[in-house]
Amino acid sequence: MRTFVLVVFMLVSCVAAGASESRSITLEDWTITIPSDFKVRTARGSDFTVTYFEAPNYEIMIGFYVGHPSEAAASEPAAVRKEADRIGGEDVTWWVWTEKVEAGDTLSRAQVVLRGQARKPRPGKEEMRFFLVAQNDSMLTRARDIVRTLKIPPNQSLEPTPTAVTPRACARVAPAVGVAQH
Repeated sequence: MRTFVLVVFMLVSCVAAGASESRSITLEDWTITIPSDFKVRTARGSDFTVTYFEAPNYEIMIGFYVGHPSEAAASEPAAVRKEADRIGGEDVTWWVWTEKVEAGDTLSRAQVVLRGQARKPRPGKEEMRFFLVAQNDSMLTRARDIVRTLKIPPNQSLEPTPTAVTPRACARVAPAVGVAQH
């Protein structure tokens, strides 16, 4: 009996470990950890980029929008709940709602705008926003947990360092070893 229990425990542990495999993706100055079975695709427009993370069977779709604020993001959905959270080192507010779709089904949705206070400002990249679509509330919670993994890498710190030097306008500076020339 002990052998049977041990074998079952090992099988459950292996399945659980396989389900928790993840990978890190770099977005702008940030990294996010997503499950390894999620598909990643990017769409670019004239003044924006959207990176999509999609779960198998389309149970979760996460979009990361960077660009000029869109009109669609400006309108508040009906019956929205606002929930405070902390993502990437900044306080944020989620907009969470349910949307009716065909045949009486519903989708769980959420979006959050990151002000980017902890990241380097980039001209023309005025807004960073995550928008989520999930088949139900528990999948939406999972998607929000994924977004909460967003972090600014340590080498992207905005704090000045004692070794940071800005050369004079006319100064000639030798290139650093191993740095690609443009």
